[in-house]
Amino acid sequence: ADGFSYAAVMDGIRAGRVWVDHGQLISGLDARVAGGSRWATLGGALHVRKGQNVTLTVDIALADGPNWAGFVPKLARVD
Repeated sequence: ADGFSYAAVMDGIRAGRVWVDHGQLISGLDARVAGGSRWATLGGALHVRKGQNVTLTVDIALADGPNWAGFVPKLARVD
């Protein structure tokens, strides 16, 4: 979202810029794809020529506090 207002959050969800975490396994996620001099974030679109290389980057911020069950979860893998 471009802000924390209800309208900004709903606009972000409608645009597909959302990730869901059940259990507070991570505290943040940033996904982006780049091709040439252009890039797009979660929910965006990147148009590249057939055969052009693209780079997907995913940054994950691990949980740093206890979840609802009272423990700090440990991320074992990313699929």
